[in-house]
Amino acid sequence: MSLTRNQIYVALAAVAVVVVIVVILLMSGGGSDAGPVLTDEEAPVSTPDPSADDIEAADESPEATPTPSPVGPVEPLTGVPLDGTPALDRPALMVKLDNHPQARPQIGLNQADQGIELLVEGITRLALVFHTSDSDPVGPVRSGRSSDPDLAANYGMPLFAWSGGNATVRAEVRQGEIDGKLYDVGIDQGVGEWFRDGSRGVDYEHTLFSSTPSLFAAAPEELGPPPQIFDYRYGDSPPNPSAEPIPGVQIDWRGGVTVNWVWSDEQQGWLRFQRGTPHVDGDGIQVAPPNVVLLTTPYGTSAASAGSPQALTVGTGEALVLTDGRAIEGQWNRPEALVPWQVTDLDSDPIGLTPGQTWIGLPEAGNVTIMSQAAADDLLASAP
Repeated sequence: MSLTRNQIYVALAAVAVVVVIVVILLMSGGGSDAGPVLTDEEAPVSTPDPSADDIEAADESPEATPTPSPVGPVEPLTGVPLDGTPALDRPALMVKLDNHPQARPQIGLNQADQGIELLVEGITRLALVFHTSDSDPVGPVRSGRSSDPDLAANYGMPLFAWSGGNATVRAEVRQGEIDGKLYDVGIDQGVGEWFRDGSRGVDYEHTLFSSTPSLFAAAPEELGPPPQIFDYRYGDSPPNPSAEPIPGVQIDWRGGVTVNWVWSDEQQGWLRFQRGTPHVDGDGIQVAPPNVVLLTTPYGTSAASAGSPQALTVGTGEALVLTDGRAIEGQWNRPEALVPWQVTDLDSDPIGLTPGQTWIGLPEAGNVTIMSQAAADDLLASAP
């Protein structure tokens, strides 16, 4: 049977109607349980396979800088996720710690959130910064320096524990408190628990101790928690595209003090050695933070004494960040004392630290060298 032209047109029109109906049913789910209708925001976008030219162009493009994975609120000085636990509302506490050979072993080295090492007269001195944890006792506590008010201001308005100083340093600390850089809880303020440990068999000046719980108890309610200074990485995120594996570093401080930070795969931390020996705390545990941040720092002369160097921690300088067994070259910037250090790589991108304790060194220019593997292995062999 043959069809007329009109019958063919009618048949084609009917087929077209059926096709349109089927397409509409498929797009709407057809009344089945196939799933929700996709909106424009939810609709998957298909990506064509790249051509060889596209792949070659991608290989030539610069590697994207990884950013730390968001995990929610973290402890400001360690980057440890809070995971639903309330953040501590107390301020930071900076304790000036003796680093004379007679002061060792010090107590509190491994409990602090952060440790800082800076130059004084022919030796280095430490500043331990507590926020999430405590040390009872802590010490030996030592005197202040002109460097301290600006250094403390990195942490908001922290409590500042020290054993005193000459008239000029006392005036500088008093002015620092007026300027909102610190809150004085030193021995002269009559707060906290202080005692001398005569059993250490050393000179009197290396025997002063306090406790962080008693010092925190002296904090006024209006003092808030410290700011977050560093960026952190989570999961499998690498610390930075420019990170290079290294065995460790050596810092040759003015006055002949040598400090080494050596990476330990076993402990996943940088073991600290001072004058060639493991630097251990009162429990015999070696200092081994997962992060060491070295900020090249200029030193001026303190107004308190012609022989006392003063760390100039406001300004800019080079940085070397050690984390995850690798080193990242970078820079630090701090435009004013009430703004904390900002540490980035050479492209001004953030550097992701490993959550946990961080030690900060303030060496002078040219005083840091990368160790050989053989030298690092020699020191590791002496670790406890």
